[in-house]
Amino acid sequence: LLREVFDYGYAEVADIVGKTEANCRQIVRRSKASLQATPRESNAPTEQARQLVELFLEAASTGKVEEVLALLTEQSAVYSDGGGKVKAAGRAIVGADRVSRFFLGIWPRGLAGMERQFVPINGGPGVLMSLKGVVHYAFSFALTGDRVKAVYLICNPDKLRHLTPVPIPQPRPGPAGP
Repeated sequence: LLREVFDYGYAEVADIVGKTEANCRQIVRRSKASLQATPRESNAPTEQARQLVELFLEAASTGKVEEVLALLTEQSAVYSDGGGKVKAAGRAIVGADRVSRFFLGIWPRGLAGMERQFVPINGGPGVLMSLKGVVHYAFSFALTGDRVKAVYLICNPDKLRHLTPVPIPQPRPGPAGP
């Protein structure tokens, strides 16, 4: 950015970042190549991934610790972002026991009664949690085999305001009976 956006010379950039000019030139070259590379296709989450996420959320909503723990890797983690606008964990929550207690603690206070919509987020399984047509949370899941490795929780309203839940079609009433 210093070189390309602010038009600093390589000598100035090297002084600012504490690297050699040659190193700075190499970093800029690699960055440009990376940005110009063809992006990889992101695959939609599999049905198995969706089912695992559904099982995890259902276990968290029922408050059954054993079921939640059974779906987490030992070193699972939760990363949350409230952007200073809403309450969120300030640091990563690491370890299956802590992650399970986190979800079992927040579910009754903030997630109970919300509508869930399963959506792909960054190429992986995700869930939008909404209430009265307003998305309050976006969960993105990193999975390993049949376990949840990480949950990324976005609750910053600035990052969610562009999202709207897709209305779930309601069955049409059939013709009136005789």
